[in-house]
Amino acid sequence: MSSILRSPFLSTIRESLPSPLILLAREIRYQFFVNHAEDRLRGEVENLRKQWLDIMNASRDLLVELENAVTGKHVLFLTGYGLGSHFLTIEPIIMMALKAHGCRISSVYCSGSLPACEFNMVGNNEPPMPKNFLGGITDDAIHYCCKKCTNNIRSVYELFPLELHGYGEYLSAEDYRDARELAAQVPFNEFRKCIHNDIAVGEEVFASILRVTFKGTVEDTKENRLLVTRYLYSGILMAKAAENAYRLLKPDRVAMIHGVYLTHGISAKVATKLGIPVVIIGGGGIRKDTVVMCHGETYHHQLIKEPNSLWENDEISTADRNKVMSYTKKKRCAGGGADYLNYHPNPMEDSEQLLNDLQIDRSREIVSVYTNVIWDAQIFYEGNAFKDIFDWLFTTIEFLGKNENVWGVIRIHPAEKKGALPTRQPMEPEIRKHFPNLPSNIRIISPESDISSYTLGELSRAAIIYGTKMGLELALMKIPLIVCGETFSRNKGYGLDIISREQYEELLVGIHKYNPPTNEGFERAIRYANYFYFRRMLDLPFTTDVSGKNGYEKRINLESLGDLLPGKNEKIDVICDGIIDLKSFHL
Repeated sequence: MSSILRSPFLSTIRESLPSPLILLAREIRYQFFVNHAEDRLRGEVENLRKQWLDIMNASRDLLVELENAVTGKHVLFLTGYGLGSHFLTIEPIIMMALKAHGCRISSVYCSGSLPACEFNMVGNNEPPMPKNFLGGITDDAIHYCCKKCTNNIRSVYELFPLELHGYGEYLSAEDYRDARELAAQVPFNEFRKCIHNDIAVGEEVFASILRVTFKGTVEDTKENRLLVTRYLYSGILMAKAAENAYRLLKPDRVAMIHGVYLTHGISAKVATKLGIPVVIIGGGGIRKDTVVMCHGETYHHQLIKEPNSLWENDEISTADRNKVMSYTKKKRCAGGGADYLNYHPNPMEDSEQLLNDLQIDRSREIVSVYTNVIWDAQIFYEGNAFKDIFDWLFTTIEFLGKNENVWGVIRIHPAEKKGALPTRQPMEPEIRKHFPNLPSNIRIISPESDISSYTLGELSRAAIIYGTKMGLELALMKIPLIVCGETFSRNKGYGLDIISREQYEELLVGIHKYNPPTNEGFERAIRYANYFYFRRMLDLPFTTDVSGKNGYEKRINLESLGDLLPGKNEKIDVICDGIIDLKSFHL
């Protein structure tokens, strides 16, 4: 019955009902129908808690020694993701590793203190949101998301020897009043530029609204005006809470996941302003059971700016090459269990079928164009040649459409439909709105399609990307790569970096003649791949997708905290030395 109520057809009907009936339908769904995803998460959190209980019980004597010998840095974690088990696994491992390395650990989390965040536009529902935003009628339904996040964090973190604080401890009634008044004064068309106490709150607000609405733009609508004011209010509160917490707790280091969006993006900016070293823990969309750690900023920025001297002169052995190519092959073959994310569970890899499906022949060269999810981690970059992904894509279609020597094939990112959080602003309708009559040589592969992005790449004269991580894999396939947006493939020398619109337009006009030396690019790509996949991504002692009673769970591969002591695990030592002594986070 729950699957019937949750079908797309009935969901559409439900959301088309008059507002009071929508609320009633949502309340009925909340009260009476099983949510299998929520049941799975509860099971995963319960399983994590049980594992940590066993680990902590096996560490009692060591914990006494560690408590008596705490002489290291005070590391404060800005915890904030209790809505999934991934970071509830990763963050505690790093916390306890630092504890085993002699650090004092504390954590600050929302605890229902904010009116909105990057996951929840209702937040603590203060002030109350209009009824069409709410998840039901009762208090339990309205506050479900906030309470779930809070309860999951508490249930896991209460097991550890650390100080756990809520943001509310660092916010006064006056702070709430002032923040609300300040937010109301910001004009809608200037909100992204909003600076509060030297903190670029507006940029993180913009990224968070995209994240929570699953859209790539914030249009001027009544609903968005409400969201902008609410998120500015929450962002200003976040800046106040972070600064007050830092000043009172006096951490030597601040650590947080992702480093973007309202909670962690603003918290990182405040710590930097106060001169406190910031460590960002990144772990999504990459090799399983690993993290990418960065100093001072999100990996979205740092991986672009890292000096190439870290990898370009590396000696690459035959074993290294085989390992890189084996890993990329696993990524291609239905994900192969290689990464956290897999959007091609049933890839169609027949090149002739691809050509037939797209109704194109071999009389022209193919230029493939790869989009990315438009709402994900949309943060500001200096010097981008394009206003946004739409500006880039429309320019691409316009100029490829004038080049009768090529087929332009737009591969819309499969995560638009196959990801856990499908977009609410699909790319294809935006394209067809801008181009009512699509140029005759342009083809679109929908996000639902099982056509392999890799097979498309193999057939291509050149591949054009904006922000997708796939650029490195295309370079490893010896496909000439053109990098238009901000992605870690920029500035690496295995692709052509677009730095101006004029450069790009001129390239597209003659792209059928574009023929760079791919062997040189391949050699740089394989060196970078070896660095990025196996030196920059640091393995943690846990295993994902271990079959359990809830389907898939995470197994923490620790007998006790003794396994995290200095010298016991090379990757853990790199992480701890990076946080404590500010060393580089790579092997």
